[in-house]
Amino acid sequence: MSGKTDARSWFTDRYAAYLKKRDELVADQAALETKLEEAKSEVVESAWKWKKVVGEPAPIRKVKAEMAAAAATLEAFEFDPDNLRLVTTMQDYWAWDKEEAEMEIWRNGGPPPAFIVQERERELTAFFAECEVLPIVKTY
Repeated sequence: MSGKTDARSWFTDRYAAYLKKRDELVADQAALETKLEEAKSEVVESAWKWKKVVGEPAPIRKVKAEMAAAAATLEAFEFDPDNLRLVTTMQDYWAWDKEEAEMEIWRNGGPPPAFIVQERERELTAFFAECEVLPIVKTY
């Protein structure tokens, strides 16, 4: 295996682990939302206990605190510099894969890739911006 392939497989494995952990955190949040609905129905059933309580009853406050903690954990996980770098690296790999697929189509007689067309348009625009119009002098 080449160095690029080794790095690619390492990043892919790390990204799969990242997605698994992220899915677990999102599932925890979904479970807490279900738990909140259960707590609300429990409070409704035993409304006589919470009649004199100011604000939300204790079971609802407890679940909302858990939800806030879970949301903070997910946010910290997603904005962790290592995870951000990992996602950016994988996006770079995906962009490179897309460009390589477009290049392969071009090699087989297809249209030029979008990134080459854009680069040519940018170069042509820059060329015309730098061009100087010369006057035509009549010599007859």
